[in-house]
Amino acid sequence: MPLNSDHIRATHAGSLPRTPELIAANEAKEADGITPEFLDLLEASVVDVVQRQKDLGIDVPNDGEYGHTMSSSVDYGAWWNYSFARLGGLEPTNVDRGQRPGSGVPRPETSC
Repeated sequence: MPLNSDHIRATHAGSLPRTPELIAANEAKEADGITPEFLDLLEASVVDVVQRQKDLGIDVPNDGEYGHTMSSSVDYGAWWNYSFARLGGLEPTNVDRGQRPGSGVPRPETSC
């Protein structure tokens, strides 16, 4: 990457919201598998999202993780599935986030 002396370079990390067309294609992919039409749409979607980032001034754009299947424009379940598949020792639970695991005692409220 060339030296930059006129501004702070901007990028981002993580998943970007999917278009309705890409969400529908992901749903169809579950039933039909990966088709040439799916690959064409995925490629066009990535080209579009990268161009939109460039248009907004992002210096180092990325694919927004469009290759990861999601069932809605923002899908935290996809992130969890991705994490559990790659990291050992994680286990989904039904623990209320307002409780300390195993204690049954609510977390103290904090004030700032």
